[in-house]
Amino acid sequence: MTRWLSIVGVGEDGLDGLAADTRGLVDKAQVLVGGDRHLAMTPNDGRRRIRWRTPLDAVVDEIVGLRGTPVCVLATGDPMFFGIGVALAKRVAVDEMTIVPAPSAFSLACARALGLAARR
Repeated sequence: MTRWLSIVGVGEDGLDGLAADTRGLVDKAQVLVGGDRHLAMTPNDGRRRIRWRTPLDAVVDEIVGLRGTPVCVLATGDPMFFGIGVALAKRVAVDEMTIVPAPSAFSLACARALGLAARR
């Protein structure tokens, strides 16, 4: 199976902070998934958008139903640190996904508490 599902962690600097190859995952997706804040960062260019809603399982089912279609899930920080990446990894094989984490809110808070991270 090809890698159809991208899960991209977005940091404080938004999509501008993504590396070119990661931004390509966002740009080439036929379907974008995320919260209002993340979807607002992307151009409204007619691509299908799926917003997070409850129950979350229904959204995960919808994403899994798109198997084979290029889908990009936009998440905050590290999607594998108690995030949506964990829920999707329970339903989608690892060889079907690309996961690109950004620093988690927790790691940034710890670094800032120690004076190790710059504030923006």
